[in-house]
Amino acid sequence: MTYVPKTNIVTKPKTPAALAKLKGTYQPCRHKDDVADSKALEFVHDTLPQPPEDLSDKAKEYWIKQLSSARKVYGYISFIDLAIFEELCKVYAELISLENEITPKTPRIMKDKNGRPIVNPYYVLLQQTRDIFLKLSREFGFTPSARTRITLQNKPDENTDIYGDGI
Repeated sequence: MTYVPKTNIVTKPKTPAALAKLKGTYQPCRHKDDVADSKALEFVHDTLPQPPEDLSDKAKEYWIKQLSSARKVYGYISFIDLAIFEELCKVYAELISLENEITPKTPRIMKDKNGRPIVNPYYVLLQQTRDIFLKLSREFGFTPSARTRITLQNKPDENTDIYGDGI
């Protein structure tokens, strides 16, 4: 008799370390995060980084608004995350621009050069941009369900040598 593995098994998502500690089921080997454990990440907490110069005005507004809120919680966004956060801001500005292009009179269905009905390309682009925006927002925990899956880092003690070099 041969063993045939089941291929459509759905696994339960990993329980966050904080929740596992509360339940008493925490096992360090299952919650290992080398980057977070190194304590070498600098988080956007005390200072608000300036938006990159190449961002549009709408993207800069979003940068300041979101980082101002996120920096209130230590460990939410680190400086290493800012390159992807910049992409989120650019997608947000594109989304606003597309929404401004579409008026109530903009038809959802139009005809191509052969007279066949097609979806207006503006609506297709708008939906694709919304999808990208939501995916990036989930990466940063900016949606309610994504926020439940975030594990925040504890603020290090002021006297702790985070680099371990004794300086």
